[in-house]
Amino acid sequence: MFSRSMNSKHMKKIIFLFISSLAISFTVDANDIGQENKKKIDTLQKELNQLKQNLKKQEHLNLEEKSNEGIYKNVTFSGDIKIFAFSEHNPVFRAGKTSDWMENIGHLKASTLLEGGHKATIRLAAISTVGDDIDSYGPRSGEDEKIIADELNIHLKDIFDQSLDVKVGRQSFKLGTGFLVSDGYFDSITRFNGTLSHFDGISSLYKINDHFQFESYWFRVDNNFVQFSEAVFPYTGGGHILGGELTCKNKKWGKWSVGTLKRHDQSDLKNETIVTYLRGNKDLVKDLNINFEIVHQSGKTRMNGGLPDPVETNSYRRNSWGGFVSIKKQFSEITYKPWLQTQYVHYGGDKQSTSKNEGFDPLFFSWIPWGHGAINNTNTIIQKYTVGLSPTPQLSIAADWWNYHWDHRRPGYSNKHYATLTAVNMNYSLSENVFTGAFLGYLDPHEAGTKYFGPMNDRTIRIVGAWVVTTF
Repeated sequence: MFSRSMNSKHMKKIIFLFISSLAISFTVDANDIGQENKKKIDTLQKELNQLKQNLKKQEHLNLEEKSNEGIYKNVTFSGDIKIFAFSEHNPVFRAGKTSDWMENIGHLKASTLLEGGHKATIRLAAISTVGDDIDSYGPRSGEDEKIIADELNIHLKDIFDQSLDVKVGRQSFKLGTGFLVSDGYFDSITRFNGTLSHFDGISSLYKINDHFQFESYWFRVDNNFVQFSEAVFPYTGGGHILGGELTCKNKKWGKWSVGTLKRHDQSDLKNETIVTYLRGNKDLVKDLNINFEIVHQSGKTRMNGGLPDPVETNSYRRNSWGGFVSIKKQFSEITYKPWLQTQYVHYGGDKQSTSKNEGFDPLFFSWIPWGHGAINNTNTIIQKYTVGLSPTPQLSIAADWWNYHWDHRRPGYSNKHYATLTAVNMNYSLSENVFTGAFLGYLDPHEAGTKYFGPMNDRTIRIVGAWVVTTF
């Protein structure tokens, strides 16, 4: 009650002083303003500014009083539980056997509001794998379970009364759709749906105005990513990334971002990759969207020839290109609300005949949405076509067809066509907090992929999966 009455008195006095200052400034003739009236105006302005500061301090005191009412009243909890079941027939890595296993992930997140509107957050992740041994496929550390803190940070908001937010500590971080940087490194326990351990570091976001913002960051990298067994060098080891991004968001022109980052690699490859990129997302017309990213990489690397056959060399200068474009058309006025989507992804490959390395550096390995399993994220061109529909608001069904080519034909291969992948997936919302789904995938190696996999009667890979997710 005292706080509300005090705020009311402040507001009345502010209004009174503001009207008084206007009256003085507009009723006194400019040519006759004496030194005394000028002093009055200055004094009123100072009192007005002081009252504004007192009002802001009182608001902070109110927040502090509210937080002192009870320690648990100022803490919010949230989380989720995810259970995935898989069955895979994989003649390449499992000698034709069928593997069945489950991947289980749970999160518990606690956030508390601090004085001044700042926030502290911790999130624990429990991960486990149950079922057939799948270590022969990788990338797995051999562990079956672990508990980690994948978020532990303080979020400082509106620093110095400006539109500047800073987050310090272990945190989730992703650029755009995650084509370049996506939540750190691949989890070493699960294969498909493990928690991606986040970054340790600092990030900031400065909102310049309603349309522009600038984001900067420095992160320590635990692992660059874990590559499959065909890699000569282990893609593990520390390092760091440093970068900045300017974003413009406008209703007419959509959302555009331009940025640069540097990744210093402390693994055996000693990569130093400098990245510049342009990203855009715009609705061309109603229900027609285009999303794209263009990436150029420079720097140096000890790898010549690109994945999946790295060859140790002296330092090579990197000059590579990559990116994607995705176009999606929705038919929201038609029954079942169908949609069509086409996507083209390009990871540049090394030409091998030049003194530079044109192979794209995938930076961080992740499965969703840009990881493609044994199809490495370099020297690869991917075409994807999707047809989907939503019979009800809770149900969506989609069919995907992927076509994989190498960007440059590998030595000894007469063809660049690697494989095709056909998949059908379904998602259903049982309630506001419970979701389920299933999928069926079928990968068929073509001429290049058949030679790469070796002489086997059955080279097709089939996988079936189902999941349930609940949030709280």
